[in-house]
Amino acid sequence: MDAALYALDPPKVTALYGVKVPEGPAQTVRYDDGTGDELRVPLAEDRCRTSTAKYAPHPFEWMGRRKARSTAEKSLEELSPWKEEEIKVYPFTWKNPVTGDLHLMVHGWAILEVKDDMLYPNGAHLTDLKEVRELCYRIQRPSIAPKRTQEKDLMLWNNRGLMHTVVGHFTKDQVRLFHQCNLAASDAPLGPSEEDVRAVHAGIDEGWELV
Repeated sequence: MDAALYALDPPKVTALYGVKVPEGPAQTVRYDDGTGDELRVPLAEDRCRTSTAKYAPHPFEWMGRRKARSTAEKSLEELSPWKEEEIKVYPFTWKNPVTGDLHLMVHGWAILEVKDDMLYPNGAHLTDLKEVRELCYRIQRPSIAPKRTQEKDLMLWNNRGLMHTVVGHFTKDQVRLFHQCNLAASDAPLGPSEEDVRAVHAGIDEGWELV
């Protein structure tokens, strides 16, 4: 998703235009979780139905260049001035207003806390950053699906229903240049309804295993 995750709500659409896309052989992504799993990808590509994510103020400044599972962020006191009322709290799953489907839409690196007061009446609250990161890593890891892009490709996608990232390693003489456009929305994403929560409870009664 493309979003500031502080003060402004996520755009509904992202536009991406491939000006310069480097050519090269496919590369192998190796997972660093000890499984030995690998995934061949083209060069230069792109719990929790009821949980909510509280994002850090100025999250991209907060996490800097840390890796996804790092917990070496800046302290909140080191950040640029911020306001408590502008901190964003979003559901883990966002509802598609047309189909009613729920999409897992969470920026696992930028989350400060995870809560679930819908499924757990007494509340469930994760504040240990290592636990938060491990949770997000576990639920997002299976979702990688590489997509090859070419020069002059114009891509438009539902920014509230698709997670994306770039993978690959470039040599010094390779250049990747894209134009990207999105506008902050005037409303927040929709989360799960009471009916969705009832469905989760019904699933638990039938033996579902919660993440």
